[in-house]
Amino acid sequence: MLGVHVDRMEINDLHRSIASAIRDNRTTVIGNHNLHSIYLFHRDQNMHEFYRRADLVHVDGMGVVLAAKLLGLPLTFSQRLAYLDFMPPVCRKPCKIAGACFTSAANQV
Repeated sequence: MLGVHVDRMEINDLHRSIASAIRDNRTTVIGNHNLHSIYLFHRDQNMHEFYRRADLVHVDGMGVVLAAKLLGLPLTFSQRLAYLDFMPPVCRKPCKIAGACFTSAANQV
């Protein structure tokens, strides 16, 4: 979609993927796309490489969902996963399972 890959998943799918990585003691890189990140993917080689290497890339922008709908792609509003919605439960669960949760945000990669 728009030249980028996204994993179509709902919040429970993402939680299961994270729990599986914790259970298997596997480092997992999770990226997310909104319209700005799609722009950067096409303009910035570092961002392009980050998304190429990410294990999972979910949608975190309603503009991406709307663009998908306009293009006739099967992306639903429930597949838009905002960090505000899914991170609090994720950060509580790892402490019970493995003890660590790390998240990073930056304006430069």
